[in-house]
Amino acid sequence: MPALTSTGASTRERILHDGLGGLCLRLAAPAVAVTVLHGANLLVDMVWTGHLLGTESVAALSVVYSLNHLVFSVEALVAVGTAMVLSQALGADSPRDAGQVYRAASLLCLLFGASLTGLGYAWAPDLLGVMGLHGRTLTLGWEYFGLYLLGMPLGLYAFVSSGLLQGHGAIGRMTVVWVLAIALNAALTPVLIEAGFGIRGAALGTMVGQWLICVGNWHFLRRQPGFTLKPLGVGRLVLRRVLAIGQSGFTMQLVYFVQAFLVFSTVARYGDVTDIAIMGATYRLVLLGVYLATGFSRALQPVLGMSVGAGQWRRVRKSFGVFNLGALLTMLVYWLPLMLAPAFAFHLIVPGLDVTATQLGEARVYFAILPLFPFLLTSLVLLQAVGLARWVTWLGVVRLLLLFVPAIYVLPRVLGLPGVYWALAWMDAALFVLVLSLVLRRLWRIVRAPSVEAVPENA
Repeated sequence: MPALTSTGASTRERILHDGLGGLCLRLAAPAVAVTVLHGANLLVDMVWTGHLLGTESVAALSVVYSLNHLVFSVEALVAVGTAMVLSQALGADSPRDAGQVYRAASLLCLLFGASLTGLGYAWAPDLLGVMGLHGRTLTLGWEYFGLYLLGMPLGLYAFVSSGLLQGHGAIGRMTVVWVLAIALNAALTPVLIEAGFGIRGAALGTMVGQWLICVGNWHFLRRQPGFTLKPLGVGRLVLRRVLAIGQSGFTMQLVYFVQAFLVFSTVARYGDVTDIAIMGATYRLVLLGVYLATGFSRALQPVLGMSVGAGQWRRVRKSFGVFNLGALLTMLVYWLPLMLAPAFAFHLIVPGLDVTATQLGEARVYFAILPLFPFLLTSLVLLQAVGLARWVTWLGVVRLLLLFVPAIYVLPRVLGLPGVYWALAWMDAALFVLVLSLVLRRLWRIVRAPSVEAVPENA
């Protein structure tokens, strides 16, 4: 079997043999940057529309972004699966399998992108209404989302091709592309809004940024052995492997959509437009912290994938611990200021928004669980890497049906609007206990396989 060439070979050797502390810093720094920038990219549209169009636009985008978790679920289905299978192919030094992954990525982006556009135009307006948008806010929400849907296949490939770079361990290159795209979006959005496009200007700025990501990622991928944009010729086995791993990411994002659907419909029932805007800002701030932790899990993914592909089980175990510790320490840097000065963060998003001390206290309840996310997210990647992606799926189902649905049904009826924040905090705190128990009691038995004895000591 021919060995991989180009940048993939040297990256593979570094990932499989470099010291884990330095490797964590080298991979996590750009991965954290790109995921936080992805969260900031969503925040950019909200901040600009909040400053230029007012509170109603923030409420509209809050619900639109929550509905967008349906799109994120499909992105995760393809990106998580292709990134992990590609990493394993690189770890096994198989350019033929890598080429099959590239074809699978193109095929799935075309099929799912076209389907999302069609289904979005059929169902999205009604879903936005059910989630709490009415009158002017519903009009604003559909003006943004209807335009965004037109570029869905392009947006899907932007996300998935970034996953392919992640699978290569080329996270620094991926970060540069995202920085340029987000800077372009941030610069274009206010210009387009003021030029008369209104909230559609925010959607156009996002679409231009996605186009730039596709071009930037293609510039790297076209030099890799076996790369192609052709969607035909992919084997069924590769498609099954991609979808089997990706379905765990799909389920988690789908859970986030149902969660957001229940949250905003409940807030609309117990509050008004201002309460929706406050919840939307709280959601964005929490998600920004989640994106920060996601950066470490994305950096960990090629390390785990290539280590599993190469049979280096000891390195699987050690890298999980190192990356997890780094993620927790980084999260604390974001979390402490957010807990101490939440009012400042709210006013950055919506200037002049009147957030009371009681509302700040409710937001702190949700902010409090952020330090749990590094372990949660790195654990999910570990499960996917060692062939237990179905456990991630079941954890997502348990998180929603057994932990959140009863809480969101009972607590708001007892506590009113604050019950929504307590339900969100309870859900992830309880999930943390479940995942911790799973990792400590079961997963260590799997990674302590007999093959660890063959792993070199310098790994």
